[in-house]
Amino acid sequence: MAAVMKEIAAAHTIDLGHVGDHLHLENPPWMALSIEVIGEHLVSVAHYGHMNGDVMADPEMVFYTNTLDGAWVPVSFRNDYVGSYRVATVMTHSEVASFYPHEQADQASFADTWARNIHEQ
Repeated sequence: MAAVMKEIAAAHTIDLGHVGDHLHLENPPWMALSIEVIGEHLVSVAHYGHMNGDVMADPEMVFYTNTLDGAWVPVSFRNDYVGSYRVATVMTHSEVASFYPHEQADQASFADTWARNIHEQ
């Protein structure tokens, strides 16, 4: 996911290290892509839809970005349409405190597939 998001961020001049920077990218006929730096070393990547006037994540993933190799570590996954919220990495004071290996592997696998789809779109 990191490489694709970094490529998109560079093309649209957003700083993935600056809290508050964000991008909402329309790309019809696909769902718009939102990228937002939501905290120190935390980036949210999401597709959002609407249902009954409410904004719905479909999905939203949060990633920890402060790694030695530049990889992004899944923190959480949310899909409002199916009522799912899953935590893969527990954060304390902007640092990794612990993680759930099976959940982290599952979310990383999903993120890889999602990144390929985003890149193709």
